[in-house]
Parts: sequence; C-alpha cells; structure tokens
Amino acid sequence: MEGKKNLNWEISVLEAQTGEGKSMWKAKAKEAKRQRLEAKRAKKAAASEQTAGGDTQPNEESKSLGEASGIACDAESKLKRLRLEKTKRKMHFWRRRFSTFMRKIVTLEKQRLFRKAKQARKTIKELEQLRDAGSADLPEDADKQTEEAERVIQKSDEDVKYIMPLPIATLVECLAFRVMKHSPMLREALGETPLSAAAEKINSDPRVKQRILGAVKAVNYTKGAQLDLEGTLGGVKSRKQVNLEKRAERKQARKEQHEVPEQTKRNRIVGIERFSEAGDGSASDADPTMDMDGGAAEEAPATSTFVASLGGDASDVSDVDVSDVDVSMSEDEVQDSSKMQKAKKAKKRGDDNYDEKDDENFAAIYGAAEEKKNRPGQRARRKKFEEVYGNDANHIKLHKKESKKRNSEQRGRRNPASQGAKKPRHDAADAVDAAPAQKREQVHPSWEAKRREKELMAKAKSVKPTKIVFD
Repeated sequence: MEGKKNLNWEISVLEAQTGEGKSMWKAKAKEAKRQRLEAKRAKKAAASEQTAGGDTQPNEESKSLGEASGIACDAESKLKRLRLEKTKRKMHFWRRRFSTFMRKIVTLEKQRLFRKAKQARKTIKELEQLRDAGSADLPEDADKQTEEAERVIQKSDEDVKYIMPLPIATLVECLAFRVMKHSPMLREALGETPLSAAAEKINSDPRVKQRILGAVKAVNYTKGAQLDLEGTLGGVKSRKQVNLEKRAERKQARKEQHEVPEQTKRNRIVGIERFSEAGDGSASDADPTMDMDGGAAEEAPATSTFVASLGGDASDVSDVDVSDVDVSMSEDEVQDSSKMQKAKKAKKRGDDNYDEKDDENFAAIYGAAEEKKNRPGQRARRKKFEEVYGNDANHIKLHKKESKKRNSEQRGRRNPASQGAKKPRHDAADAVDAAPAQKREQVHPSWEAKRREKELMAKAKSVKPTKIVFD
C-alpha cells in the first residue's frame, strides 16, 4: 500500500528552489547543498573539457544554463500543482471542521431561544401574581407587556421547531459556498460548485441567514478558513519578502506623488510667461506673431478687448458698443494682480535674501518676541522688600524670631536654675534605692528559652550531691 505523500516537505523543497514562499530551514539547507554540488560538478566538467579541448566550452556553458532554466520552470509548475493538491486536501479538512462548528452554532441558537422564552414566561407569571394580589406595583401597561411576552414565546417556539430539523450537511454546504464566494483566487483554482436546491432554500431563508450563517462566530470562522486556504494556494511569504514588497510600494507611491507630468510642467511655464507679460505691461515689446519656440505663429484673434497687454488693441474699444460689454476688472485690479504674480514668480525663483531684522513692519505684523528677563537673586529681592516694607519684611521678622529663640535656648543651657528647675533633695541611700533598673534588651523567644535552659543546667550542677553510707 502506497503511503501518503508528505506535501509539506515537497512544497518546502520547491519553494527553496524557486525562492518563493516561506520554506522550512531544512529544505533551504537541502537546496543550498544541492546547488553547491551542482556548482562543483559544473566546475569539474569545465576543467576536464578545458584540458581536452577548449572549443566545446561555450557550448557546454550554454547547455548548462538552458538546463538550469528548464529545471526552474519545472519546479514552478510542480510547485503550483502541489499547492493546488494541498488546497483540495485542506478544503476537505475544513468541511469536516465546518460540520462540528455548525453543530455548536445550532446548539447555541437553541439555548438562546429557550432562555428568551423562559424569561418571557417569567414576566407573565410575575404580572399575574401582581394582578391577583391587587398590588399597587402593577404597571399601567401590564396587558401590553403580557401580550408582548406571549408573542415572544410563540415566535421562539416557532424558530426552535424550524431550526431543530435543519440538516448539518446542508449548512456545511452553505458555509463552504460562502468561503468560495468571497475568494476569487479559490474560485479560479478549485472551481465554483453551485448549491443544491435544499441548500439554496436554506441559504436564502432570512432566519438561517441572520442567526446561524450570519452569526459573528460563523463569519469569523469562515474568514479564517478563507485566509488559510488562500495562503496554502498562493504560498505564505517570508517576513523578508513582505518587507521588501512594502518598501517597493512605498517607494513607488513617493515617486508618483512627486512626479509631475510633462504636460502639466509645460502648462505651468506657459502660464507664468503670460502672467509676466501681463504684469510688465510691455505689449509693444512682445510680438504676438511669435510663439514660445521663437518661430512665427499664425495670427490669432485678440483675447481681450480692453487691455492691450493681453493681446488686444486699445483702439478696438471705440469699435465696440460699451453698453454691450460687461467690464469685470478695472485698471487698478489688473495692476494688483500683476504685482501678485510678480511676487509669486520671485518666490518660485527661490529668493531667500529676505531678513526679518531688516524688515520694519515685521514686529508690527507678527509681534516681536520679548526677551525673557532673568529672575532677581535672593539679595536683590530682599533689598527690594526692605525698601518697600522696611522692618515689616518677612525675612527680617523671621530672622528676629530665630535669633530670640536661639538666645533663650543658650541661656537655659548655661543656667538651668533660672528656668525654674530645682535640685532634688535625697539621701545617698535613697539615691541608691531609687536608681532605675536597667532595661533588658528584647531578644528572640528562642534565644530567651536557650538562656533559661542554661541557667537551669547551671543551677542543677551547683547542687552538691549527698553521700549515702549503708551500715
């Protein structure tokens, strides 16, 4: 009996050969060893051919390159085939897991409906007790609450009766169809299988669609299955490959962001030149019959009837009925716009010679930042307080108070009798008797027990034995 193929190992080896996917380190080591051996064989063959005759060396090199490219193509095709086979196996595995998962989801939904009906029955019972007792706590809308609870009980019972006979296999088919529906990669590789009539009926039912197939747990479970199958089919990229792709995407995005099309550049240049001509007002210097490249251009109609610098002739104003023309800009507005364009052009040219120190209006507009003064020192502050408050300054009061306290303490140490202390009158014997007993240091209880044990042993040894004499 032929054993089951280890697709993981074969896929890892092919990924190491082609450089695609996240192959295992053992497969990478095997591929590196194979490449080293092939390099040694090629080098040895080239050396032997060179000793025999150097005419056939280029043909052999081209032949080896062709073989290497053919091997790479075969490895890629084989890798795709094995990944597809593994994806089919995993799809069967996920169907089995869907079966177990659907049983749990149906059981949880039944329990939820039972709890809902139980709570409604409890509400009805409490309202009946309050109504029978004639309690004042009976709500005004008790009848409405009772009707609502009865409706909930009836609906829960109907849902339970509908969910109980649902076949698990049909639910699994609907769940697998949802996985394939949301993944174009899987549909292209495995093909889309249409639902059966029973599965189509269940899948279109709003109760099943909302509470079982559309539950949060079911949605997350199908999403995890979809990601797993897509990773198996397309290959899981290594962290290095992912980082390289992200770096390339960021680089391309920055390039597209800063890149300006050629037509946009040309339009900007044409606009700047036109505005500069309009701002200078040199209509006589500009030749309307010359284009940007310096060549003769076809005579174009005037673009303005009133301003000669924009390509028209001021003499044409007399030929036009002023009542039929709407004048939107005055001469002052045209001059202001030309000044603004000149300022923008100077800014684009990169005029960085501006210095805010030489600008007289800078402080008036933006407000000059005042230099922060240093805080005066302790001596300066005390001097200022003495000038303002005199002897009532806090530091002078505090100094007087401290000096007075210090002097009183010194007098008390020199003359204790002046403080009212009297020397006690006692005899020498009384003084000896009145001597305070020395306090014994507190020791650990175990040390105290050991000391007592030693005292008892010493006392026992100090007793002299009596000699007994028998007559």
